[in-house]
Amino acid sequence: MKNLVRDFPHSPVLCERSMRTRSVLVASFLAIVLACGDDDPPTIPDGDVTLRIEVEPAVIVAEDGALGASVATAWLDGVRGGPLALRVDRWWLSSTRAAEVDAEGLIQSTGRAGGTVRVYAEVALPDGRTGRGEGLVRVEVRRNVLASPSAPPAIVRILDETPVADDPVAGPRVLAPLDDALLPSDVAAPEVHWDATSPGDTVRVRVLADGVEIRGHLVHEGPGFPDAWTIDPQSWAILRESVTAPGLRSPVEEPEERGAIRVVVERFAPRSAGVRGAPLRFSVAGGALHGALAYWEVQTDPATSHLARLDLRAGTREALSVPSRDCSGCHAVSADGATIAATFDLDTSAFVATDGSDDVVLDRVYDAFAFGPDGRVLASFREEPGAWPAGPSRLAFLDADGAPVAATGLPTETASSPAFSPEGDLVAWVRGGTDHPDGTEDPTAILVQSLEGTTFGEARELHAGDALVDAPEGGVTDARPSFGPRGELLVFAHGTASGSQGGATSALYVVRVDDGTVRRLDTGMGPEGSTAAFWPVFLPVETRELGGGRLQWIAFYSRAPHGNARFGTRDTTPRQLWLMAIDPAQLGEGDPSFVPFRLTGQSARHHAMAAQWIAGSCVNEGAACETSADCCVGTCTEGECVAPECAAIGTECAGSPCCGTATCDPVTLLCLEEVR
Repeated sequence: MKNLVRDFPHSPVLCERSMRTRSVLVASFLAIVLACGDDDPPTIPDGDVTLRIEVEPAVIVAEDGALGASVATAWLDGVRGGPLALRVDRWWLSSTRAAEVDAEGLIQSTGRAGGTVRVYAEVALPDGRTGRGEGLVRVEVRRNVLASPSAPPAIVRILDETPVADDPVAGPRVLAPLDDALLPSDVAAPEVHWDATSPGDTVRVRVLADGVEIRGHLVHEGPGFPDAWTIDPQSWAILRESVTAPGLRSPVEEPEERGAIRVVVERFAPRSAGVRGAPLRFSVAGGALHGALAYWEVQTDPATSHLARLDLRAGTREALSVPSRDCSGCHAVSADGATIAATFDLDTSAFVATDGSDDVVLDRVYDAFAFGPDGRVLASFREEPGAWPAGPSRLAFLDADGAPVAATGLPTETASSPAFSPEGDLVAWVRGGTDHPDGTEDPTAILVQSLEGTTFGEARELHAGDALVDAPEGGVTDARPSFGPRGELLVFAHGTASGSQGGATSALYVVRVDDGTVRRLDTGMGPEGSTAAFWPVFLPVETRELGGGRLQWIAFYSRAPHGNARFGTRDTTPRQLWLMAIDPAQLGEGDPSFVPFRLTGQSARHHAMAAQWIAGSCVNEGAACETSADCCVGTCTEGECVAPECAAIGTECAGSPCCGTATCDPVTLLCLEEVR
């Protein structure tokens, strides 16, 4: 009898309510013992033994750094004399991101994430059987942020006590991010924009996920107020982890709600009730990219340009270590990220080490480069680079040091925009036109060739620009092909020109390399960008999502307006970098793309274009991590990256087999052990 009794030690971290709960449980248990007597032990029911798990309180609240706690208790029903509270041999949770449990069943919030957590218990019974059970605990994280320097701490209480009315017409309208946008899990927090408020107004931005509420407080202090807030890094980490960490999702949650974050903005005029605008929703995917983009940043006043590096996770940009010139562009980055090929001031081309340690000036001026996985390069050039209008482009094959390579089958006709497949066994290029920075309006087509060593196979036309002359963007020009991370898809731009000068229109398409199936990426260009999207680049990474699905990601630049006019590009519409996800499995059904988002960290006043991938660092299996986005593969479990060979009990199946005897529950998509 004694081995079944649950101990209730006093703990200084228990809240007063939990202490009262334990006292009640002790009293109940003593009543059972007295009723049974020492010679009359309780009778354990026959068959499978299922424990009933109770958690009190059922909701743990962590607010502004104050961590709450609950107590879990395992009960055995069907015992003569009433339920029996048992001493549990092992407690564990479906996720340790939101809460942790000790050997006595004390559950405490970590403050790192919110959501619904499963609580598991296991008891070894005297007759050799094992009793198991599970329950639920809700973990809620609330955080108040004073986002304006003049916002006093008392503003939190004042706004909480002020009535707020829902009014989607008079309330602030959320303008950014785009409604239903999909972000990878390791990008910097998005900027939240809303339409104009007035001096003296107080604004509260509420960002909500399952189990999380972040509230940013801003005061309109007059001219210069941006009507925008970039969610602070600490709040963003909580939100991101809450919607992506395994084991945190409610068992009744609909699949389409996974990863969802909602934003609503409330405006409080002086001495008035508040008014709340319509909410907006965006989502965070489960996969991480681990990288940065090298891009061409162009400033118009004064007129200059340079190559910059945008860190996707930090949302910061810096100039790349390339020779200082008035104009730097037409660039590409090697697969290992060590070398950049670029053209400077339209009169010099060079290979430059990204750490600034070395550079090699090439024998001629090139307009476009493409690195193969082995370091060799395809490049386009013009016979008369200074002539105007720009002459047609030709292709050259270069070794890793920039020297020309003799090759069989290299196209000798007008050719531009070369691209390698991930394995280097295929190349794509555009027949017709020129790779001059101003682009071309000529009729063009995309061709693919096999490549083995220095031998190019027969060229095959994959798509012709005049096939889309009746598309919304019009035109006969295909441009900028880029292979997907598996090589089975190719993305390209089509429109009235290959560049965005002079009011050109352009849209993005994917085509299947083996059979030529073409799909317009309507959703992925955004509601205002379907004829303003240019220069797509497939990132060489594929992310794994819940249930085993996979997403691929495309960077592109667009002249579509972003956010409001004060902090965004609503009135100026410079070229800006955006990222869209596509689901290759949906290509046969139609548009495989998701709503895009503008990458945080670029200047809203300068042009940004021609993104190229730079691989970043990530944490390997067994190394310390803060969130799952840190891990190269797998998930962050108890502060350590765990490889996805099998999924632990209570974690997402996500295409991996479950560890041990657990099975993948088809409803919750969690690995669950059968309760006996």
